[in-house]
Amino acid sequence: VAQVDARSGRFRQINKKYCELVGYSEEEMLNLTSRDITHPEDLELDRQQRRDLVAGTIAEFTVEKRYLHKNGQAVWTMVNTVLLRDTKNQPLHFFTHIQDITPRKQMEEAIKQREKQLSKNKELSDAFNGGMEALRNKQWDAAATHLSKAAELDPKQHVVWAQLAEAYNGQAQSKTGEE
Repeated sequence: VAQVDARSGRFRQINKKYCELVGYSEEEMLNLTSRDITHPEDLELDRQQRRDLVAGTIAEFTVEKRYLHKNGQAVWTMVNTVLLRDTKNQPLHFFTHIQDITPRKQMEEAIKQREKQLSKNKELSDAFNGGMEALRNKQWDAAATHLSKAAELDPKQHVVWAQLAEAYNGQAQSKTGEE
């Protein structure tokens, strides 16, 4: 949890958990602004949301954003912010609740990478199966095409797939199609 001055953006109060999350001591944090520790790619969204709070067009906002840990690593957070005003309705400070969602973001990225790999594996399987089907039907050009595709998709076995494709391409050139 943090309290941030609405005019300067400096931290006014900050709890221990927030300090631990970004790797700074409370004393260090009180000399920083929220912009100082916000990931550069998330600055504009953060600025716009805060402008909307000050303008009164929104009462609060919740956003996923990254802070920069003192060690330079990005820390993914879910941030909920409200603006507290004085008796004359002037902005005083932002009250921000931060939740570390880095483990969830890492899991989402791992799932995304896994889905990408599964999709690639399916393409490779389809190319291989297409090549085998073409071979069973003595369609040498089609077999060479499918196996060439497998070579593109599987860099680790590229040489094997390419040699098979080349062999069947040679087979197609030497056959007249009469079997």
